[in-house]
Amino acid sequence: MAYRDRPPVCPRCGVELLRRQRRDIWRCPSCAGTQLAAAEVLRRLRLIDPGISDAVIREVTARRSKAAAIACSSCGRPMQPIVMGGVRVARCDADDQIWFDARDLERIVELAGARHEAERSWVSRLCSHLFAS
Repeated sequence: MAYRDRPPVCPRCGVELLRRQRRDIWRCPSCAGTQLAAAEVLRRLRLIDPGISDAVIREVTARRSKAAAIACSSCGRPMQPIVMGGVRVARCDADDQIWFDARDLERIVELAGARHEAERSWVSRLCSHLFAS
């Protein structure tokens, strides 16, 4: 049986991950960690506002970290420790999956939203406030 034929297990507590919706989003029922594809992270950032700048996305996307590696919940290979928006996460380069401990993904999305708002000019914020329905 290939590793893709079995459900992934949590790299933190070893519990079988549960799939959310039809997307490739897996959540641990024990520790509330989440694993999802890197493309899904970008999709979630674009949900903040389709016009979110590439600069904001680059600012919260990954850079290498010196934290200890954890095993990928799908293939078992060591995941590369990275930092996204100041939050330590882990990425499996082989599967293009990212592991977030509980609330880490929400913190990154909130940070991107705050940076996006700060990037908008005061004029556009005023216009959107004045002309909002």
